[in-house]
Amino acid sequence: PTTEELLHRLGGHRFYTKLDLKSGYFQLPIHETDKEKTAFITQDGLWEFNVLPPGIMNGPPTFQRTMHNLLGYGRWDYVMVYLDDILIFSRSLNEHQQHLNEILSILAKANFQVNPDKCSVAVQEIDFLSHTINEQGIKPNGDKIKAIIDLPAPHTLKEANEFLGKINWYRKFIPNFAHIAAPLHKVTNKTKHHRHEFKWAPDQQHSFDEFKRILTTYPLFLEYPDSSTPFVLTTDASGIGIGGILRQDTRSGTKINYFKSRVLDDTERKYDTIEQEALAIFWCISELRSYIGDSDFIVETDHKPLENFHKKQINNKRVMNWLFKLQDILSQIIAVKHPPGAHNAAADYISRHFPPSTSPNINPSTINATHDDRSIGTEHWDEHIPKPQCIQYTEPSILKHTCIHNASINAQINAVTTRAQSKL
Repeated sequence: PTTEELLHRLGGHRFYTKLDLKSGYFQLPIHETDKEKTAFITQDGLWEFNVLPPGIMNGPPTFQRTMHNLLGYGRWDYVMVYLDDILIFSRSLNEHQQHLNEILSILAKANFQVNPDKCSVAVQEIDFLSHTINEQGIKPNGDKIKAIIDLPAPHTLKEANEFLGKINWYRKFIPNFAHIAAPLHKVTNKTKHHRHEFKWAPDQQHSFDEFKRILTTYPLFLEYPDSSTPFVLTTDASGIGIGGILRQDTRSGTKINYFKSRVLDDTERKYDTIEQEALAIFWCISELRSYIGDSDFIVETDHKPLENFHKKQINNKRVMNWLFKLQDILSQIIAVKHPPGAHNAAADYISRHFPPSTSPNINPSTINATHDDRSIGTEHWDEHIPKPQCIQYTEPSILKHTCIHNASINAQINAVTTRAQSKL
């Protein structure tokens, strides 16, 4: 499963437990006939692994497949596995206790050990896959963001690629990401044979500072979708790039679900206006197809000739070709609307706006802009969370006593035999 598929599945759940397998790979025994494939030479002779060694090429998919077979098939509604991290999620406390007991029993029968020091049990907000998750939505992990803020301006191609790679992980939270990153791509799109041509110019410094400003001042969070409300996909195109915003207009307000944007290549910049606007629609739907799923949605475009273009013939082969590729999802499109310009400001921002430059002296401490560690704009997440309460677990005797919503969980988890006794 992809990271996005895993995160998308967590919407609407209130209690979370994360289990970490102790030396995960070493708990997976290797078949006797395959041990010779892991042989290595030392000064003391030839040695072979009896368990799955770290660093082996097919180690991650083998381990992931094992955990999938062990915990999958019907249980994905309340547990997910990413290598040696197991996340259990439930909508109520009683339900969570049942789910936790079941998963721990399965692990015990398979003789898997967990690491108590790295487990978080029955909490209402948790870090998973470099994101912070709770009932309302997801936001970037604070420690990861601070690590990006603390990075100095790159002086080499390697350092520039490192920064771009880290910031790219959170692009779905940042409107207009592609445009801001464009100057950085100009200097990172070089092979190692041309790394001596690397030059950090004012344009790159501007982008670098702008990303840091956004990370410390913007409300970086996305809300989980409401299955009872259709999506609204607002798209726009300019001569530079295309983009879109996926949202839901609910009774309680607008929920922002996703930001998408990218820069047009040289060929696409030569397209006619109708083709660029249609490309924005086609690309955004294609990229967000797995997120939208089987939900109905409305498309908003600021190009009037494309209004309800999915129900009529357009005298443009390229546009009709893109429309043909969307045949399997056309039935979910309620309408393709052309809102007045003032109502399409959000998408215009995506494809045209470049936020104003700020001082390059970004203070890393501004990441904690409020009285606590929450990102700006996420303060309301805790409004309906009750005060910490305690629960007692009895069977199996995995957890003696724990406090919900407490960062320092003191969980006692039984050891389940040794890895030498592992049997799957």
